[in-house]
Amino acid sequence: MGTTLVDQLLHWSSTAPDSVAFRWLRDDGSEEAILSFAALETQTSIVSSRLMNEWLVGKGERALLVYLPGLAFISAFLGCLRAGVVAVPIYPPDPAHPEKGLDKMDAHARCAKPAVALTEKRLSAALRGAWVQHQTDVPSTQQPFAWYETDDASDDAVRSLFCGPLLIDEEALAFIQFTSGSTGTPKGVSVTHKQLRANLTAMGDVLASPSRDAGGLRFCCWLPQYHDLGLIGNIAFSIVEGASCTLMSPASFVKRPVRWLEAISYYSATHIFAPNFAFELCARKVRDEQLGRLDLSCVMSAVNGAEPLRPSTMHRFLERFGPCGFRLDAYSPGYGCAENVLVISVSLPNQPALEIHVARESLTRGCFIQLAVPSKSKR
Repeated sequence: MGTTLVDQLLHWSSTAPDSVAFRWLRDDGSEEAILSFAALETQTSIVSSRLMNEWLVGKGERALLVYLPGLAFISAFLGCLRAGVVAVPIYPPDPAHPEKGLDKMDAHARCAKPAVALTEKRLSAALRGAWVQHQTDVPSTQQPFAWYETDDASDDAVRSLFCGPLLIDEEALAFIQFTSGSTGTPKGVSVTHKQLRANLTAMGDVLASPSRDAGGLRFCCWLPQYHDLGLIGNIAFSIVEGASCTLMSPASFVKRPVRWLEAISYYSATHIFAPNFAFELCARKVRDEQLGRLDLSCVMSAVNGAEPLRPSTMHRFLERFGPCGFRLDAYSPGYGCAENVLVISVSLPNQPALEIHVARESLTRGCFIQLAVPSKSKR
């Protein structure tokens, strides 16, 4: 089995072709779309073929990925990697008011210098017109780029499919991941195929090993697909592990947090990733009468990351959902950043997280003073 993410997809498409790779849930929890590993590989190959043979995008050139939440993004991302095109996932403007998100998209484009932009039918019409107007209103020195829809392939495209052998340079750029901007202006971080694989391997060694021996991994995620925790921690990680990944939109979760927990229960998800606010939102918003429908005993690793972690949130979540089977030793505090691909450190599954209290001021002096009891200066 090869070492790149695309190699992993090809492995699972040949050894477990009918296994579910991804499913997408509607707001009501019903399944809108399902992709097996074989179907995902086919879609990935179509995008790759069109990039190379129809749209004439060369290796090393860059492609903005502008997609609403959904499965079309995944095949576009993987298609870029297979073709040697550098994928640049970005936040998609609201199709109802696309002009509001164009300044951010323009900033990302200036940074990435794309040769093309890839999108989908349901976003394309509104976005193209607004983008052209934006470029007229805000003159730019960047080179113009063409827009292409990746979900408009005909049967002829499938029949004429030809991607050729995989010749992916591990040292070449795979994608550009923009930072969240929580501590400053978002910056583009260049990630090679080798770096991506190294981080995913480390994650697997820590988080996945116990689940591999217990019947396999299953993911359930609502995180934005352009965010590193959603893209790498869920989408890429599940592909490497040959696991099923159940997805829903961020808006679906925020409007009704119990949807995420219901999906975890129904699909017996073993691995979930979310920022602290998500665990807090669930603990506060899920009603008593909804608890009886939840079985969270399947969760082996619940990684809390992407923002400051609060012990009080862990305690509230455990108190609220412990009766539903959630275990303290499944809670995995994590720390990471896009500059390190994703994960820097994360606690081991099946080991309760350690909570300590330190004097905040001591950290500013380069030392570590542990407190016996919590205080206002703790961190």
